[in-house]
Parts: sequence; C-alpha cells; structure tokens
Amino acid sequence: FIPWFGGMTGGLDVFLGSTGGFLIGFIIASYFIGLITERYAKARNFTRMAIVIGIANFALIYIPGLAGLALWMSLQGATFTVVDILMMGLVPFIFGDLVKVAGAAGLSKVFLPKD
Repeated sequence: FIPWFGGMTGGLDVFLGSTGGFLIGFIIASYFIGLITERYAKARNFTRMAIVIGIANFALIYIPGLAGLALWMSLQGATFTVVDILMMGLVPFIFGDLVKVAGAAGLSKVFLPKD
C-alpha cells in the first residue's frame, strides 16, 4: 500500500520513530476488543462497549505509545518531563478520543451480533 498520510515514508524508520509505540498499541487494542466482544456477548451493548473501547484507547494504545514517544525523544537527546510527554502525546487528543469512543460504541451496537 501507499502511505499517503505518512509523507510517503514507511518501513522500519517509521515503526521505530515517535509513533511506533502507538502502532504497537493499536495492535494490542484491536486484539483486546476482538477478544472481549467474541467471548462476552453481554459486553455488546453501548455502555459496556464504551468501557471496553475506552480501556483499549486510553490504556492499551496510550501506554505503549507514550512510552515509545519518550524512548524516541530520549534517543534524540531531548530533555523532557512526564508532563511534557503527556502534553505532546495525550492531552491534545482526549476530547477527540472520547467522541470516537462513543461513536465506535454506538456503531458496535448496530454491527455486532446480539447473541
């Protein structure tokens, strides 16, 4: 495929860059959401799916993502604090992520099997 939105770059450089941890987090989060929705039919309502997707988003994506960002910054020789990392990699995205969690939970109610 062609990385249209990645500045026409790809490969190991991108994976080991500042966003590499987030890419790993997406894989972990998708597995977690799939596992929960496959095993627990009762989780397939709006409220429970919002919780599952919220955990996946704010824990399983952001923890490795922020760790990868911090690692990348330290390898670049930058000095930073935990607050700096949170302000760069988390805080600007919280509102949009909450909207996306609610939207995904609503769509899952429509598209996932009921039993």
